[in-house]
Amino acid sequence: MEITNITVPGKSIGQLYLTPTGGVDPETGFRVFYGENGERVLYNHASEAKWILEDGTPYEGSLKPVICGNTLPTWYGGWSNNFSYKNFDLSLFFQFSGGNYIYNGTKATVSDMRYWNNSKEVLQNYWTPERKNAMFPKPVYGDNYSNGSAMPISEWVEKGDYLRLKNISLGYTFNTKNWASAIGISKLRVYAQVQNLFVITGYSGMDPEVMSNTTNATLAPGTDKNTLPQARTYTFGVNLAF
Repeated sequence: MEITNITVPGKSIGQLYLTPTGGVDPETGFRVFYGENGERVLYNHASEAKWILEDGTPYEGSLKPVICGNTLPTWYGGWSNNFSYKNFDLSLFFQFSGGNYIYNGTKATVSDMRYWNNSKEVLQNYWTPERKNAMFPKPVYGDNYSNGSAMPISEWVEKGDYLRLKNISLGYTFNTKNWASAIGISKLRVYAQVQNLFVITGYSGMDPEVMSNTTNATLAPGTDKNTLPQARTYTFGVNLAF
């Protein structure tokens, strides 16, 4: 079972709890991990030792997860307002949240070097001798450690701040005094509404307002592991009053 969160005394529920990493080693293309005493440890899936120090000798220590960020927002809120001009009406509802961190575990899934597909981002930004400052390490078939599939890594922690236009509605109310009152209509309004029209965020995943897809989401919030985003919904309607 993959563990990405921990709850400890003195900290908020569901802190991210991940194996610490330090990017990709520019000279070798291997993922950099940090050992229990802060050692830089490289992972070479193609070698017999696999876990090695920078001088090439096998690493004999262990890798231990550390707390990597708070998953609960420290500030949040919303703003709504209604506007009208002649027969038109417009309503807006914005919501915002921030101060929290998200584990983008989907990146681990779509950069796993086993038998499934990777994302286009991996193709565009994996290590080569000509592209040393890469996001993803040198691809080696079967490697599910370097990018966080075998154990969640701190590399995929991102800020969860966002501003979302949650709902917008535009309507027009017809003047029914002359033509509709004869058939008993006292009010006729047509409207269009959109939910989740846009979100402004630095988070690279599908949705910063992520709901963990684990069995215990209360204790493991902020974990985006192949989680679907909120749908954008368009609604058109008519309000009639008799």
